[in-house]
Amino acid sequence: MRISDGVFLSVCLAGAPGAVAGYRARKNTPPIDLRALGTLPVSDYWEPIAPSDERPVILEPNEFYIFASRELVRLPPGVCAEMVPFDAGSGELRTHYAGFFDSGFGYAEGLSPGQTAAAVVLEVRSHDVPFVLEDGHPLFRLLFFRNASPPDRLYGAGLQSNYQAQRLKLGKQFAKPA
Repeated sequence: MRISDGVFLSVCLAGAPGAVAGYRARKNTPPIDLRALGTLPVSDYWEPIAPSDERPVILEPNEFYIFASRELVRLPPGVCAEMVPFDAGSGELRTHYAGFFDSGFGYAEGLSPGQTAAAVVLEVRSHDVPFVLEDGHPLFRLLFFRNASPPDRLYGAGLQSNYQAQRLKLGKQFAKPA
């Protein structure tokens, strides 16, 4: 696979019954104290979106959504990545992105990809008109870069990062869903 122009990643809307494929932000919620880790009730801020292999999700204009990539990412010590935005020519949709993925994201020395690879969590907003989103819909591209030298410390190494080996996940201020 040629990756010099990056790799397109897609959204995961499929899942087991009772699982959550994404979240839509509730309106007019209380402010979030960024220091309050793991304490905010998810249901006060987010409406869960049920998974579906066949039924699309209609993104309403100016609503804010959280989804995860279908593909998992694992960046070894010599590689980092940048997320670049969705092609606006494909529709009026904006994916907000972390922007940069440090070496070691979804990677840990001596552990298998199945133990460490991570989904990319996406913040998505449709503008002006509803947008039909289907499972596997490409939403963004990752560009990969070789480091001049391996970093002194890898992402997540000994830091108990909130996002290492993640799947669909909200910010660290929210309590883990039951």
